[in-house]
Amino acid sequence: MAATPKAAAPQTVQERLYASTLALNGGRYDEAISHLRLVRDEDPDNDHALYMLAVAHAQRGEHAESIAHLERAIALNPENRALAR
Repeated sequence: MAATPKAAAPQTVQERLYASTLALNGGRYDEAISHLRLVRDEDPDNDHALYMLAVAHAQRGEHAESIAHLERAIALNPENRALAR
């Protein structure tokens, strides 16, 4: 019986954003945050990643972190304010 190939770890910003979306939707907040931190490190002004970090931290009840990420996401892209509502 052949082993199932393990999915390759996401390598690009887009792959990490996609993987973090799947993790968030699946309730795997730690996994989502780890992908999103890599995106933030590579692209500190990625407002989408910052918004998703805000969501993930909010789901974990980490409100201070959530608000900090949300404020930065809105500063970078005011459209995020509408998403936050």
